[in-house]
Amino acid sequence: MSAAKSSDEVKHLDLVRIRKVGDEIMVPLPVSFNIDVNIEYRAVLKEDGVIKLIPGNTNLYDEATGLDVRAAIEKNHVKDNGSLVGRENFWTED
Repeated sequence: MSAAKSSDEVKHLDLVRIRKVGDEIMVPLPVSFNIDVNIEYRAVLKEDGVIKLIPGNTNLYDEATGLDVRAAIEKNHVKDNGSLVGRENFWTED
């Protein structure tokens, strides 16, 4: 039996040395990562010390291009509770 692959599968494993440049700490990324320059990333420091870089300009809805909201609502039997909360008409200012 083979182990299940996770979404955090290691693609590259290179040793890098963190440096201080001016008032910033720099982590050099190997060219083998094929990352374009001048791209913004969100840096996340996890509790276990892992630094995760998330592209800063990603749109969560880009991956859901074929999403049919009405069909998903019907498939999952989502019901309207029938109660208005008073903020339904957001096109007008009261």
